[in-house]
Amino acid sequence: PIIRKIAESRKSYEIEELRIQTHHTADRESQIKKAARKIGKRVRSLLTSAMQSADLCPSTIRDVCHFLKMEAATKFVEGAGRLQDNRPGREVVGAILFLRFICPAIIMPESINISCTPTPAGRRGLVLVAKVPQPHANSTPLAGYHHLPARGQNPHHH
Repeated sequence: PIIRKIAESRKSYEIEELRIQTHHTADRESQIKKAARKIGKRVRSLLTSAMQSADLCPSTIRDVCHFLKMEAATKFVEGAGRLQDNRPGREVVGAILFLRFICPAIIMPESINISCTPTPAGRRGLVLVAKVPQPHANSTPLAGYHHLPARGQNPHHH
């Protein structure tokens, strides 16, 4: 329902100044702030939904994720053989899941059999919503999108 709501929206999610059709700076800034809040709300809903349905993920995928997490963790050993923390493993798994599965599904819901007909504004909204979780999963900054939720504002980032 969240992806369909974004896809079928006729309201703008636009946050890039050059794409906003207004000549008034105050109107542009207001639209960007409003869109950024809307994107943040949709991202939180999507992440909450994903976290709540993690146990529905096929066991094969969970097994692969566990293996990747353990392998990544062994590559980042500190001092006398102690693991620094679980961060490297989480980052690898998060990056793979978001980059290869979740973000493409958000951008192209038709590819995972979500029946919807994205509007142009909705398609752009899907792209912008998909841009937020990926850098969080990679532990990289979201360059050029300072209006979007920062790492400390993401309730699912550890």
